[in-house]
Amino acid sequence: MEDAETGVKRALNLGHDDVNVPGGVGENVGGEVAGENNGGVKLVDGPSVGMVFSSWDEVNHYYRSYGKQQGFGVVCVGGRKPLKTEEAKTVRNYVWKCKCYGLEQYRRVVNGKRVFVNVDPLVKKKSKKCNCLVVLYATMHELGEWVVIKVVNEHQEYTSKPSHSNHIVMFKNEKITKTVEARIDNDYGASSSIPQIYNNLAH
Repeated sequence: MEDAETGVKRALNLGHDDVNVPGGVGENVGGEVAGENNGGVKLVDGPSVGMVFSSWDEVNHYYRSYGKQQGFGVVCVGGRKPLKTEEAKTVRNYVWKCKCYGLEQYRRVVNGKRVFVNVDPLVKKKSKKCNCLVVLYATMHELGEWVVIKVVNEHQEYTSKPSHSNHIVMFKNEKITKTVEARIDNDYGASSSIPQIYNNLAH
């Protein structure tokens, strides 16, 4: 049986994005501030080649903040380790992509072998992937600094708007505070149904 928080997150279509963090606590400074919008909220500069960050955490925080500001989800798809065995434990290259990046892949078995195809005529599956090209590629230099070496900011087949962030899982999760979790636990302990818990949170 799932616990209260898991059940309600499922009902609200909320969930955590998986990401492999290479370790360490960054300064979490983020990008440079470009100005303020009408609501007084600080705006984040768009990424560009040559930007330097002191840690992986800082790059991750910056690009996710930028994605939230622009209205698109961000996925960290992993990194690549160097070939030298003495440095094999250090990941030096990482890629961040728009959640709509690329095309949906389907697994099929052909002649006893598992293959991946972009179009499966046997399966009708909804997907957010629309071959968007937005990506940020960063690499770690010898001094430990992370430098952006490739970036694409223009979306393809997808128009991002700041209001879209209200419907993206990774940003909706930020609104689940300790107070909200406590209310969920109390309602769940009182044997309230998931729809009832959802309605209580909405008021």
